[in-house]
Amino acid sequence: MMEPVAFEMTTHRLNLKVVTPMDARELYTAIKESLYTLERWLDWARITPSETDVAAFIESCQEKALKGDHFYFLMFEKYSNSLVGCCELRQTAEESHFEIGYWARSSCEGRGFITEAVRAIAQFSFNYMKATQLEIYTNVYNERACRVAERAGFKRQQIEWDGSSRRKRKQFHNVSYVKKYNRDAR
Repeated sequence: MMEPVAFEMTTHRLNLKVVTPMDARELYTAIKESLYTLERWLDWARITPSETDVAAFIESCQEKALKGDHFYFLMFEKYSNSLVGCCELRQTAEESHFEIGYWARSSCEGRGFITEAVRAIAQFSFNYMKATQLEIYTNVYNERACRVAERAGFKRQQIEWDGSSRRKRKQFHNVSYVKKYNRDAR
């Protein structure tokens, strides 16, 4: 059995940590609570995962984290230590480009946790992963996800309609947001 990748960072209100096998039950509970909200936007949420599915997902996340180019972060509120959402950071086909994905636990939506986490992950990406560009793809009708990208400093780039989507979701109309490394902002 491999030693789990354990990496954490903190923000004003959050502890972000790479998901480990110890998080399986709590992640399963958060997913189960949030499926109704998430199924409209995320393909994987259309089928209720079992606890075994979540454990297998975490094992896959750990394998990817070991490679150093794909991290799945759980976001815990500092005050209550409760799981409030998840953010994913993965390298794209271009070496210095990364994509960020995110979702909030239904009971924690609208409190700014995702925006705070995306800002921290963006900073981490530029400072430690040597990213030159970050991307966020979301459904153009997912207003909350679009606002998160905009509040986190990402700029809307394009809308991909119908079958032309990079994400292969014909029923969705995806919008991309980009944030580039600003050498002068350091």
